[in-house]
Amino acid sequence: MFKSINIPCKIAILFVLLISSSSLIARAYFVFDINIGDTVTYNIVASSETNNAFWGSWPPGTYFGDWSVSVGDNISYTILGDIDTDYVGNIQLGNYTFENVRDVDLASALIISIYPWSGGFFANFSDWESIENSVVSTNTTIENKNDLSLVINGKQHTFNAKIFHVQNYYGQYSDLYYDTETGLFLNGTTSFGNYSLSLVLSETTFEVELISVEAHLAFQLILITLPVLTILVKKFQKLK
Repeated sequence: MFKSINIPCKIAILFVLLISSSSLIARAYFVFDINIGDTVTYNIVASSETNNAFWGSWPPGTYFGDWSVSVGDNISYTILGDIDTDYVGNIQLGNYTFENVRDVDLASALIISIYPWSGGFFANFSDWESIENSVVSTNTTIENKNDLSLVINGKQHTFNAKIFHVQNYYGQYSDLYYDTETGLFLNGTTSFGNYSLSLVLSETTFEVELISVEAHLAFQLILITLPVLTILVKKFQKLK
C-alpha cells in the first residue's frame, strides 16, 4: 500500500510521524542524573517552630541532634554519595547542619515518609506500584495530578505529580507530592503531635522538568529535519 503513494505524500507522512514521535525520542534520551555535590533546596512555608530531635531511620537509628525551623527558612540537602542504593549527604535545616545523613534518615526525621515506606526527597520512581502497595494499610489515599506548577530556580515548571494523602495514621497527617517521572519530592505538608512542617522545592542544581526538555529536543529535531525534507521535495520536483 505504501508503494502506491507518490513521493511527496511519502515525505509528508514521514514528517508527520517524525513530529508525533519526537517527544518519545526526547524522553528516551533524558536521564534524571544526580551527581556528587548536587543540592536540592526547599523553602519553609509553614512550621510549628518546635524543637525537634533529628532521629535517623532504623537501622541504625542515629541521633544527629535537635533542630528547629521558621517560616522563610530553607532546608538544603547536598549529595555526597550513596550507600546501598540510598543517597547520603549533608542537610541544612535553617541554622542547623547535620552530616552524613541518608535520604531515609531525613525521611524519618522530617516525617516525609509513611511507615514502612521512607519517601524522603528522592523516591524510587521506577517502582511506584510497590510503593503504593506498601502504604495500603496506612490510611493513605493516592492521587495523580497533571500540570502541577511550581517556581524552581526562578522559572515556572510543570510536573505530573503523585500525591500521598495520609489521614491519621497513628497520629500522622501528610500530603506529600512527588514528580512521577523522577521521584523528586516537590512539596508537602506533614504533621505528628505538636510537630508540623510545610515545604516546597525552590532550587536545584540539576534539570528537573521532563516536559520542557522534551519540547526543546522535539523543536531541535524539527529544525534539523525540516531543511532535509525541503531539499528532498525540491529534488523530486526537478525530476518531474
